[in-house]
Amino acid sequence: MKKRQARRILDAEIKSFGHRISLLTFENNIVTSQFKEAHIAFKEYIDRVKKHSDPAIRKHILKDAFMGCSSVGSDVTKGKGVVIRFPLGWKSIKVREKEYALVENLNRQYSWLLVSTYEAYEHFIKELYACMGFLDSAFWQCEDYGCVRVSEIHRLKLAWFKERVRQRSNQRFRQGTSYALKQFRKAFPETLCYERVALPAAKTYLYSDAVFHEKVRTLTLGLTCLLAEKLRHAIVHNQGAIEGVEILCENIGANGAKRKTIVAGHFKDSAEGPRIWLVNDQKGVLDHRFLDLRITHILQSLCAHACLVYKACIIHFGEQAFWDRKSEGKHRK
Repeated sequence: MKKRQARRILDAEIKSFGHRISLLTFENNIVTSQFKEAHIAFKEYIDRVKKHSDPAIRKHILKDAFMGCSSVGSDVTKGKGVVIRFPLGWKSIKVREKEYALVENLNRQYSWLLVSTYEAYEHFIKELYACMGFLDSAFWQCEDYGCVRVSEIHRLKLAWFKERVRQRSNQRFRQGTSYALKQFRKAFPETLCYERVALPAAKTYLYSDAVFHEKVRTLTLGLTCLLAEKLRHAIVHNQGAIEGVEILCENIGANGAKRKTIVAGHFKDSAEGPRIWLVNDQKGVLDHRFLDLRITHILQSLCAHACLVYKACIIHFGEQAFWDRKSEGKHRK
């Protein structure tokens, strides 16, 4: 009975997570494709302008164009409902800056896609930990239960465990996934070797009619997930800026020149310091290499790690991961 219940509950959690990841993957494809279309249209427009017969029009668009910025608001000093439009400033903008604005927009969209992806992963890890507490009362630590008496634990419903990990007053779960992952690793030490594996990654060039793949160096699975957590924090709380790459590497344990170089590849210098940059524009060349999707590799890594923890949990109850059960019906016949 417990095995069937564990299978049903744990399968529901991983499949729910899978649905979220599928939607985020679709969003990733949409964002990339929209950027590609917008950038191609922009390049074609500039090419037409360069060939325009009127030199004044060419000069205006290519060199002298400017952009105004204004906003609509309400002047509360003049009474209720008085709508005004106030200018915020003007800026001359060159062709290169216009093109770069497209790239900036792409990076912002990838950044918030990363936030959504990590938060889906974080939600899954916490929910899975709640399920394990419900299915196996020995899995949770005594302090996890708070003020609940030992005699009452067997009467607690699954909903209580899920609510417990969501409570803001519960210090163990306020700091992301760190506590739950610590307990999973303690219970399932066999997963640690898989966290030290580096998933294969590729640069995908989408501007060509063909799709080319080139192997690139990546962090190990565990470090990629930890890096994703730090990136999410910087995006949400500091507009994507960090104090320094060296400090970040130290915080996540990315030691050695190669690992530090990989981490540094997720940032670019700005006036505020290193800033998260998920779009490749090496040496300032604006071409198809924009679409070196670091976000794709992070999404794949978070999904792989979620599946790894799920598989350890389901095996704990003597069951198989749902993707390994395809032919079990044949064996029973």
